[in-house]
Parts: sequence; structure tokens; C-alpha cells
Amino acid sequence: MSWRSFLSRKLYLLREASKQKSIVFLVCTMRSGSTLLKSLLATAPDISHLPEVDFNNYHGNRSWRLKTLSSDPIILIKKPASFEEENYPQLPQLRRSKSIILVRDAYETVRSLKKMVDQVHPHLSKRWGYQELLNDYWLPTTSTLLKLAEQKRPNQIFVRYEDLIEDPVPTTEKLFRFIGSQQQAGVDQYTPPSTYNWAWGNDDGGEKIKSFRVQYEPPNRTNQELLELIASSPSVEALRKQLLYIDSLPSS
Repeated sequence: MSWRSFLSRKLYLLREASKQKSIVFLVCTMRSGSTLLKSLLATAPDISHLPEVDFNNYHGNRSWRLKTLSSDPIILIKKPASFEEENYPQLPQLRRSKSIILVRDAYETVRSLKKMVDQVHPHLSKRWGYQELLNDYWLPTTSTLLKLAEQKRPNQIFVRYEDLIEDPVPTTEKLFRFIGSQQQAGVDQYTPPSTYNWAWGNDDGGEKIKSFRVQYEPPNRTNQELLELIASSPSVEALRKQLLYIDSLPSS
């Protein structure tokens, strides 16, 4: 067999094997709990535990290659929206694909984002202050995610981070059923990935994720600058109400 025939045969076998797998896209803003959710779901024996994968690189005739990233039957692809990313999320067109739409309230997301920017990307600190993170990132990205969820497609499910950390077992049980996993029971603990280390740039690089369990902490909102920015924005407050963040509206 010539090397070209060998490669063609190998490519054929890869394509055939990939047809039996399913892809689950996890879409969200940064700092909304996607690493935690991915880790919880990856406790199932049939769900992959991959670092962040940019699905923008797998459109058109490259989309099937997503199914070669893991030998697991269900491949979970996490990719939060980047700063100033246009038309997020542009998902590759695949049969047997599903989407999890994850959102988090404005205060906690923006506060966590500002901390990450200052510590990990200090060169971006001037561009991304609290106001820009709220109005130029959280607001447009979360609005897009909500519009996507409102389409109520059978292959997508909507999750709030707050529900995940308050009730992790029933929330993950529902997600396992949606995904089609053989895992029956929900979980509130997880293990680290076996093939890579958590780090900024491909996952959450903080210390909290290394506790290996869901940690619920009641809201502690003491940043007056951020509270006033949220309270003074009708667009932000309207979106928060749509997301049912009614009982936790900030006060100026």
C-alpha cells in the first residue's frame, strides 16, 4: 500500500469513527464558571475533559475534526467569548451537536474579570476598567447568549451559574440527561484533568478551582463603583431582570 493510500485509509477510518461521537459546545462569557461546569460534567465516564478549544478554527470541512480531539463518546468543547470578539458564538455545523448556554450575573462576572485582567493581563487594565467590562463585554455578550437561549432549540439548554453553585447535584443531573450521558446522578465534586494542568489561557488558573468541589458563597457586594455602574445602566438592569436576577438587584 502506498503512503497516499495509507493516509487516505486512515482519514476514512477517522471520519467513520467520528460519526458515532457527539459534540457539546459550552458557550459563555469569561469568568462565568465554565471551567467548573466542564470539570463537573467531565466526571462522567463518557464525557471528555479537554482544555479550552477555539471552535472558530473548525468550520466548514474541518468541523468533523472536533470529534478526533478525544476518544470519549461525548466531546465537551468550552470556549468563552473573547474581548471584542465579533458574532460570538459562531458554532461549527455538525450533526449530533448540542449547546450549553451559561450565564452569570453582572457584578460577580465583572468583578472577577477585573481581577483577572489586572493580575494576568496588566497591559489591558487601562482599556478594560469596570465600565468597559460591564458595558462593552458583559452586556453585549450576555444579551447575545440570552437571545440564543430564547430560540428554544431542542439541542440547546440554558444554565445560570448561580443555580449551578446553589444546587449543583440537580443542575448537573439535568445536564447529564440533556447531553445523553450514561451518567445518571448529579455531582458536586470533580477531579483535575489528567492530560494537562489548569492554567490561565486554557481554563481557570485560580486556586478556587483546585478545591475539587462546588463552593457556594453568598453574594458579598462591597465595590461601590461597580454597584453604581450597574444601578445607573437601564440596559444592564433590564437584562438582569430578564435573566431573573430580581432578588439580587444592587442598590446605589
